[in-house]
Formats: sequence, structure tokens, C-alpha cells
Amino acid sequence: MNKNINIICKYASEYGGNFIPSILFLAKELRKNRKVIFTFPEETKSRFWIKKIQDEGFRVYFFKANFKKEIISINKKEEIGYSYFHFVSGLRAKLIYPFSRKMKLIIHVHSDFTGNKSISWKRKIKYFVEYNLLRRDAKYVFVSESLFNKKKKNFHSVSNCLCLDRIFESSFDVESLKKKYEISNNDTVFLLFGWSPYIKGVDIAIRAFDQIVKEGNKGYKLLIIHGRGNGRENCINYLKETLGDDKFLDNKNIIFEKPVEDVFSLFKLSDVLILSSRSEGFSYSVLEALYFNLRVLSSDIKACQWAYGYDNFTTFKSENYLELADLIKKNISFKKEEHFNKDLLEKYSPEKWAESIVKIIG
Repeated sequence: MNKNINIICKYASEYGGNFIPSILFLAKELRKNRKVIFTFPEETKSRFWIKKIQDEGFRVYFFKANFKKEIISINKKEEIGYSYFHFVSGLRAKLIYPFSRKMKLIIHVHSDFTGNKSISWKRKIKYFVEYNLLRRDAKYVFVSESLFNKKKKNFHSVSNCLCLDRIFESSFDVESLKKKYEISNNDTVFLLFGWSPYIKGVDIAIRAFDQIVKEGNKGYKLLIIHGRGNGRENCINYLKETLGDDKFLDNKNIIFEKPVEDVFSLFKLSDVLILSSRSEGFSYSVLEALYFNLRVLSSDIKACQWAYGYDNFTTFKSENYLELADLIKKNISFKKEEHFNKDLLEKYSPEKWAESIVKIIG
């Protein structure tokens, strides 16, 4: 059997994040006994992390418009026997090879974008076709068991890993940020990642901090990292529409800042991570925050149950901003100690993650 593998990633972020170093680590393990190539969207050609992949000796292809046709062409040229999809829907992946079982399919499911909403009938029909009619031999890798309701033969759950060797093109200037927003060493910095304002529950956090303002609490900063491009505008417009006003803009302790490549600097700056998400796959931010010893205030969604045993992890009922406000008040003067929870690095190591994926691929 042809064991050559094409790692197909519909991933176009400006930054490599945790995903690129982890998938690169896996690729190095896989190529010990097979040829490994990558395929990314055309727009990633100039990304610095693409060059990193190429420098490691991997051939990288790029797809443009006709996704199916291009993938088939690349796989034929490189004599590929395994197609390993990331950030590609299972239905779309299966429709590339709907019948031929000579091409082995592995579909990695990273996220939950439902926002805790009920699944529509249209979506249920798509899932039925995907899981029960097309290529039932395809293997799925879910980052959390919360992403599937019924265990099937080819369903596997593997949590994301903690990569401390993220690929940075440049370090983030924390001191300039502190000066820009007048963040003193005495301020408790609350960090929230809000690239998808609804899914990440940015409105829930803003409502909670509105309660803090009403009670006159000071000595804090809420640092909201919005999405790429028009992320700031999109986040603010969403909040205006959802909250019914723009009073939150008057609170100078609430900071909207663009995403940064060197995310570890944000964790070093911050004391508390707020995860007010309505849904998650497996949260990199919670994993990294716990490693850097931040206190984590999280909505009680199923995807975060893995963190329940950690002392610095506390939950509030999802959507309940008053409960979150109470937790914020309890931590309004909290300052983290410089400490690393190294047991997380052991439990969620790239080595263990890669070993699990290699076994699933076969």
C-alpha cells in the first residue's frame, strides 16, 4: 500500500500559532517511514511559517480555486495514498474521493462554531450524508469528545498539544503596549481572545465588567484581542448591536488590540484569562494560560471539562455574566506568581500528540 501522505490544510492565518509547529512536529515523525507533503491555500505563499516548513525539507503545494481538481492532481503527481485534512469539512473532503477506498482519508476536526445553538435540520442532513453514506471508512480525529454525540468505529479523540516552540518572526513589544494604554505594574490584567465576538462571548465579558464599573472597582485592565483585518471594527459593531449602546467605549480600562504573533508575551503580561466562549473545540488559550500560571475564569462548556482539576481554573454558568462578574470581583486584585505548570507540558506534549495521530493514521 502507498503510504505517502498529503497534509491538506485550509489554514491561512498570518501567524503559525500553535497549529503550524504541532503539525510540523507530526510531519517529521511521519516522514520516518513515508513521504510527506503539504498543501495550503494560495494566499499563504508569502507567510513566514510556510518558509519554515519548506526549510525543514517538505514540499509544499498551493491550491487556488478548484479545490477538488487541484488536490486530485497533486495527489496523483506525488503518488499519495493518504489525504489528511485540516480545517476542511468532512463532507467536502469526502466528495473529493467519494468512492475510491484506495485513497485513505483522515479528517481532523478542530473547532465547534455552533455557539451552543441547536443544529439546524439542514446541518443534520449534511451530517447524516457525511457520516453514514459517504466513505464510512474515513477516520476522524476530534480535538475533544464534546465535538461528537455518538461514538463511531472511526471516531478518535486527541486533545491538542502544548507547543512552546511557536514560530515567531519577531517578539512583541509589551512595554510599548503598557505605555500606550497606561497599564501599571499594579493593574490586574484580564485577557480575552475575541476573534469571533459571538462564539467567544465578548458581549458576556463586557456585561460582566459593566457590573464592575457600577460598583466602582478599579485597578484592572481588560485586554481584548480582536480578529485580523477589520477585527476591531467587527467586534465593536457586534457589541453595539448586541448591547444596544456603545457605553463600553467610555471605559478606558477596556482595551481592544490586534492579534499578535508572539502570544506568549500576552500571557506573561496578563494575570487572568477570561474564556466566556459559547462553544470551543479544545482551547489552546486555556492550555497555555494554565501553563503560564494565569487564573482562568471559564464558561462551563463541555469542551473545557479537561481543565476542571486545576486549582487556577474556575467556571461560571455559560451566558451568566453576573456569575462572571462575581468571579472578576474576587480576582480584581489578583497578581499571578511567576511559575510554570510543567505537568501540562508532559501531559499535552507534542511527542504524545504525534504518537497518537501516527497510530490513528496507521
